Amino acid sequence: MTRPVEYVGKDLEAMSFARNYHAWILDVFRPYLGKHIVEVGAGTGSFSQMLLDTKPETLSLIEPSAMFDSLKTNLSTIGAGETVQFYNGIFSDVA
Repeated sequence: MTRPVEYVGKDLEAMSFARNYHAWILDVFRPYLGKHIVEVGAGTGSFSQMLLDTKPETLSLIEPSAMFDSLKTNLSTIGAGETVQFYNGIFSDVA
């Protein structure tokens, strides 16, 4: 297993308020979304919450940095339940 990824920026926190931007991205990708979704680099979960609104059967969230704890906390408060699986690592290790 590789060592944890260190995230020292503040762009994830800043982008959490970019709701219109995230909505646009979701609209672009919506035709390609299936019932089982993997979000690589889920950050703090802002976009993850929007993905949950599409009612997937499963949503796998991969986040390698220390933001993983924030991701779990943020998504736990919305009651994601068994739909969401959390993975603290990089995609090649998780896959």
